[in-house]
Amino acid sequence: MMFERKEMKKHAKKQLKKHYWIFVAACLLAVLWSVHSTITAGIARVALKEGAGFTEMTEIKKLPSRLLEYEDKSAVSVFARIAKGDIDNGRKISDEIFEKNKRLPDKNKKKFEMGYREGVFAHIANNISSGHIYVAVFSAIRSIVGSDSIATVIFIILSLVIIMTFWACVINVYKASYRRIFLEGHIYDSIPIRAFIRFIQFKRYFKAAVTMLITSGLKLLWWLTIVGGVVKYFSYFLVPYIVAENPDISLVKAIKLSQSMMKGHKLECFRHRLSFVLWDLLSIITFGIVGVFFLNPYKEAFFTGYYVFLRKQAKKTGIEHTELLNDDYLYQKADSEALSDVYSDVVRLSEQTETKKLPGNAAWRFFANIFGVVLTYNKLEQEYFDSNMRKEKITAFKAIIQGNSYPERMNPVLQKYSEKKIELLNYRRHYSLCSLIVIFFLLSVTGWFWEMCIHLVEDGVFVNRGFLQGPWLPIYGFGGVMMLVLLNRFRANPIAEFTASIILCGVVEYFTGLLLEMRFNEKWWDYDGYFLNIDGRVCAEGLLIFGIGGAAIVYFIAPLLDNVLRKVRLRVLLPVCLILVAACVADSIYSYFNPNIGRGITDYPVSVYEMADINAEQYYI
Repeated sequence: MMFERKEMKKHAKKQLKKHYWIFVAACLLAVLWSVHSTITAGIARVALKEGAGFTEMTEIKKLPSRLLEYEDKSAVSVFARIAKGDIDNGRKISDEIFEKNKRLPDKNKKKFEMGYREGVFAHIANNISSGHIYVAVFSAIRSIVGSDSIATVIFIILSLVIIMTFWACVINVYKASYRRIFLEGHIYDSIPIRAFIRFIQFKRYFKAAVTMLITSGLKLLWWLTIVGGVVKYFSYFLVPYIVAENPDISLVKAIKLSQSMMKGHKLECFRHRLSFVLWDLLSIITFGIVGVFFLNPYKEAFFTGYYVFLRKQAKKTGIEHTELLNDDYLYQKADSEALSDVYSDVVRLSEQTETKKLPGNAAWRFFANIFGVVLTYNKLEQEYFDSNMRKEKITAFKAIIQGNSYPERMNPVLQKYSEKKIELLNYRRHYSLCSLIVIFFLLSVTGWFWEMCIHLVEDGVFVNRGFLQGPWLPIYGFGGVMMLVLLNRFRANPIAEFTASIILCGVVEYFTGLLLEMRFNEKWWDYDGYFLNIDGRVCAEGLLIFGIGGAAIVYFIAPLLDNVLRKVRLRVLLPVCLILVAACVADSIYSYFNPNIGRGITDYPVSVYEMADINAEQYYI
């Protein structure tokens, strides 16, 4: 087998070279889920062990002091104290960790700060790492039930339910879903991003989750016998690959099939794993860097090839239930005739070479070509839109037609198309003025709601954010619309679109803040203390969020909204747009003379660091 192992490793390296980044990303997610699983398992153990909520508070006080006074100050220790009923000390530790995380740096030591004390990411990280989130959840439950002991019981049960649900429905099923990516890359040159959600696409996600969950439970029980755990580890070794190929398979048949296929190959599999031991040591020495960027995807590509080998052997010997391993196009490419038949709609589209001309006079064609804007949607515009959609569909399925990507329609689990259609989001489209107005207001309201929620979580109070009085922040709307209009020519290149979005939003946000400060001598946002900020008006974190959000708007959100708006008649849409514009203009005129200012809106120089201290003092008093 040494020669075969060398050949399989050679093939695995070729596959890794061909699909390097998507293989690395798939394995990196698996590692992250594994880490998260370890953390949540620790919390689950605390919840099960320290179920103090089932006792009276007087009994909790009798617990040995060593259980209540450990030096470890982490989110898990906060959770443990709440689970024991020691709420006050849990909150105290959480506050200490939170304040330590957000403490101001020594300005004499360094100019730039790499820590996390301000910003959306910082507050999320601080709330999780400090255990504030557990204190907040417990406080909310206690305010409803009015009893510490009952609240503790509910808190423990709720924590276990959330943790186990996340583990079963996300972490555990990913063990099979990411193997699907490696299977598709075994013979194909291209793996689409949607391969990550094949189980959802096949409508078998929960069935796969149940199969993987019970398999993990059985392995856990076998590990109680130690020797049985080792044996069953290799007996069940192929279950994730079997589920990846056929997520519709039943639990019993998946396990039996894995046991049959691994019969006589357990020691061989162990030797295969042992052959990577030097690489494992190198990964440890390099603090996991070698593992993330080479070893993990390399090993997975190797064992995917090993599964393909065992599958071929099982088919040849006629092992029971091998007929359920029926996704043959993972291992052999479909012939061109079969592809042309299944994807006949795409073939027909490719034969329609007629390209519609852009309607309108020279001026409107200029605006449509440069800015992607048309006055209204009409029959000629719709024909032009449909012509572009045909081009996008042909491009999207070109790799499949050419045999370079897995033909998902030919998957035996996937339901047959009753009407062969391709639904794609054509982001290289034109937007009407009414459509842009509606998108502007939807983004403005969403931005207002987003910032309102942030302040509600951070300060515990409702704040009407923004310069205007109404429930909208036009800077979000203007940013989104400007991305669609001014960056229209960048849409074909996502990287260029992302970069241009960051630059555009940075310029708009900086000069908007500057003009407001010059006119009203007030700040409606202040990024002082954020990593890489410029005069407190823009920061790296905010621009990164705008870049990601801009890409989501251009390639997903705006096309979806426009698809809906295209179905609304102009006589209905136009009055709505006029009312919204009139309301916003009236609000702008009023706010120019009576700007929205006050606590949590324009008092940033004080509130960022002092409001938390004031709230803490009020609480302890």
